[in-house]
Amino acid sequence: MKQKLVNFFESTGLTWFVPITKLLFGDEPGLQAKEIVRMLGLPILAMVLFFLTWGYVSTKIKTSVGQLPSPVYVWSQAKAMWSNHKSETVAKNEFKQLEDTRVEIDSLLSERRKLEEAGKLAEADKVTAKIKAFSEKLNAKVESYVPLIKKYSTIHAEAEKKKNDEIAALVKQFKDANQFEYGEDGKALLDADGNPKLNEKAQSQVNGLSYYRVAVLEGNLAIVYDQYHGKLKSLAGKIAKIEGYVAKHKEYLAAEKSEAIDKKIKTNDKKRAAFEKQLSKANEYNGNGSIIDYIKLSILTVLFGFLLAAAVAIPLGTLCGLSSNFATSMNPIIQVFRPVSPLVWVLIMIQIVDGVFVGDLALEGDIFNNSFLQAGLTVALCSLWATLSNTALGVSSVDKDHLNVAKVLKLSWFDRVFKIVIPSAIPFIFTGLRITLGIGWMVLIVSEMIATSRGLGWFIDQEYQNNKVESLANIIVSLFIIGLIGFILDRIMFTLQKLVSFNDEVSA
Repeated sequence: MKQKLVNFFESTGLTWFVPITKLLFGDEPGLQAKEIVRMLGLPILAMVLFFLTWGYVSTKIKTSVGQLPSPVYVWSQAKAMWSNHKSETVAKNEFKQLEDTRVEIDSLLSERRKLEEAGKLAEADKVTAKIKAFSEKLNAKVESYVPLIKKYSTIHAEAEKKKNDEIAALVKQFKDANQFEYGEDGKALLDADGNPKLNEKAQSQVNGLSYYRVAVLEGNLAIVYDQYHGKLKSLAGKIAKIEGYVAKHKEYLAAEKSEAIDKKIKTNDKKRAAFEKQLSKANEYNGNGSIIDYIKLSILTVLFGFLLAAAVAIPLGTLCGLSSNFATSMNPIIQVFRPVSPLVWVLIMIQIVDGVFVGDLALEGDIFNNSFLQAGLTVALCSLWATLSNTALGVSSVDKDHLNVAKVLKLSWFDRVFKIVIPSAIPFIFTGLRITLGIGWMVLIVSEMIATSRGLGWFIDQEYQNNKVESLANIIVSLFIIGLIGFILDRIMFTLQKLVSFNDEVSA
């Protein structure tokens, strides 16, 4: 068991867990303790010093949008973003339930209308009974939102009050300590309300506390439930209107025939049809998504670009390695296009994709759309060169004796390539793929900023446009997310590289 865990951590590059594993199994505790201090203690110490330095520097640096967010504030924003994701998930579920309800009632209304037109009034009355039962359940659902709205609104209000009380106490503390901004005459300067103005350091701390987002999930859930309470209430109201028109229709039919009654029947039926038409229209979810949605889309985009890059680079690299003439002809193209900035590529890809996939041919899927393709192609074009070069190097380094044996065995060209050349070059190919994936992940963020693909790059750009301290903190949170995902992707490629390498000489 111990050796399996050790092998796993070594194969994935997570070597700092190796001494912990050995210590748990009682293998040379003293030595393992020293290794733990070296491999984990020192990095942790470095991170602590980093955050302490960041916290100190944040009190000294003033950005164009306000004070540089401190680690504590950025952490509060990270929690807020996660809370927003959870409330967004609730909103999506509520929307789905609302739409399912609309579809179900629309089906019943359409069924009743057809039965009425066919003269099957008894069967139509049975459907009416179903609609009545459905309406009762819907009204109960509407009422169920009321305590939820009250609950989460109360939690949010209490949290806001607590924060405001803390701010008031902090302001009082600074005022009692006379931490004001003084003029040349030695008197405290006044703010817009005529009160003594706190000095920059004190005001910075007050602003930092006021920026904290409290009870975000609860506050957002109150808004979500209130929103869908209104929508379901509106739906219930429309059904009630329709049923009222149905009841009037029966009343008019039972009345004595006259021109006035016929006119009332037509007007009544017209109003009923208008409400039924409203319920037949499908609704679209208009939420912007959450940080998890952006992460998912970015990962899908980079994997698409990565696979596309591999599909192009590996065959070309193989041909370059097999033929010096082909490599010489390709060299100018590689040298010219390899250093081109992703900003240039993405602008070109936007023009090409929007020119080819336009009108009825436009890609409009939830994921696979024009923006996704633009960003994915940019990732591929910027990152394929590492795989191409490493594949060419690996193929050209194949042992000549192996190729001579292939000739003696009279293997065909395809057999030589797929049975000898590529298997021998696989360690080099995976080295290139690992570099390609890393470059692709860096390029992706820039691509999404311009191609408006709703991934992490798009989110960062939107936050930048907001021009607020809160937005700057969100960008810093995104920075850590990008770094963490990049690390995970690299560990995955490292593991695959170790599995296909013939030796342990793989750089971590």
